[in-house]
Amino acid sequence: MQSSSLYAVGAVYFLLIANFYNESQGFTKFYNAMYPVWKVIPILFLTLFAAVDGGGLPKRDRKMCALGLFFGGVGDVLIGVKHEGIVPGAISFGIGHFFYM
Repeated sequence: MQSSSLYAVGAVYFLLIANFYNESQGFTKFYNAMYPVWKVIPILFLTLFAAVDGGGLPKRDRKMCALGLFFGGVGDVLIGVKHEGIVPGAISFGIGHFFYM
């Protein structure tokens, strides 16, 4: 991928994070149906980018990064849905880290 395309990906990611900041009223954690949705959208964007392009990584590495990001997103959703989601969310993060190795 050319550097100008990476800048575009970075800009979109920044805007998604800024939107999450706005929607969560300054990253304030509260449990409702939309909080985990706004929180996971930037991660889904990075997952898609990693799977499709990966910034020039080989196909196998792109797949592994995408899986790691996916499980990180699942962990974010589990933690964001309710307070008791911390343990399953942490397990999901742990599974995701195996894909990064």
